Amino acid sequence: MKRFVGDSKDNDSLKLIDYFFGWKLLHRWNKKYGPKKASFINSTIMWVFGIAIAYLFIYIWPDTFENMRHSIFLIMTVVMIGFYWQNKRLLESLKNSNPAEE
Repeated sequence: MKRFVGDSKDNDSLKLIDYFFGWKLLHRWNKKYGPKKASFINSTIMWVFGIAIAYLFIYIWPDTFENMRHSIFLIMTVVMIGFYWQNKRLLESLKNSNPAEE
């Protein structure tokens, strides 16, 4: 991540894959909003995407997934809270190690 941040240019256009994978979008949000908000936005988008996939599975295979919908919701929420904390710490440590970036 540190190497990517050093090599990245903010003027590069985002590709479609950058919205789902990679650090380019998260790095831009970190510069624009700060570590807490960038991590929250990223985690929220991933949570919504995960819940949408879960409900798609419930629609396609109702017998299998109908009884698990509350468990899926809880698991996705706990995983995204952990993902938020992990990203927040990473972005804060990157910001602290490179204060000249501001």
